[in-house]
Amino acid sequence: MDCDKNKEFLFERWRAAWVYTLGDSHRSNNMCVGVFGTLWALYADELRCYHGPLHLVECLARLDKFVPDTPEFGKNIAELAIFFHDAFMGDVVQPPSTECALKPIGGEAASALFAASVLSTMDAPRVARQVSNCVNATDHTRTARCFITPEALFVHDIDLYCLADRWERFCATTWRIRREYPQYNDSAFAAGRIAFFQKMAERPQIFWSTTFERFNDAAKANLQRALQEYEDAKDG
Repeated sequence: MDCDKNKEFLFERWRAAWVYTLGDSHRSNNMCVGVFGTLWALYADELRCYHGPLHLVECLARLDKFVPDTPEFGKNIAELAIFFHDAFMGDVVQPPSTECALKPIGGEAASALFAASVLSTMDAPRVARQVSNCVNATDHTRTARCFITPEALFVHDIDLYCLADRWERFCATTWRIRREYPQYNDSAFAAGRIAFFQKMAERPQIFWSTTFERFNDAAKANLQRALQEYEDAKDG
């Protein structure tokens, strides 16, 4: 898809999930259009070589392909969470409150707060909690115990699926992410990837949902291969 088709596709998916979750009266709601516009501006930033509109399209495709066929699973909660999950990247300065000064928080936490803020203004506190919980699950420094809902575990796994992809795509993803961090030299970026890959490889399970657990071995193999290549590059 080109940029315009991505935008059209994503808006239709966004509006459908918004309306299904919040009610048909919100179909033409200015908030629906306005929030999508804000999200699109964030994801379409020219530095978003990986975490951009195509990442959303790919995450939605995985949701469609692997969604559990059970009435209890809130697909639209997961879908809204996908739209919010990478709204912000890196450390973000948290607005001050009466109790604390300015302080940086992670991109996932900032994205979860943004989701909760938007959905709370729609008088949907339960939806706000569910969606923000799913977004927080994409903070891959946390453990599965923090996120007990099936939707949160599923969104976590959709976001990490790239680790289990074909080796060529795994490498392409790393290259695209590298381009998002021009402020770091190659050594600093490599150190960050090694630390992340090691942390993932040391997990007993990379994927938390029963749907994605079949991909654990493929992800582990990719991570070990990548770590070995970084090691070989240092020795060379």
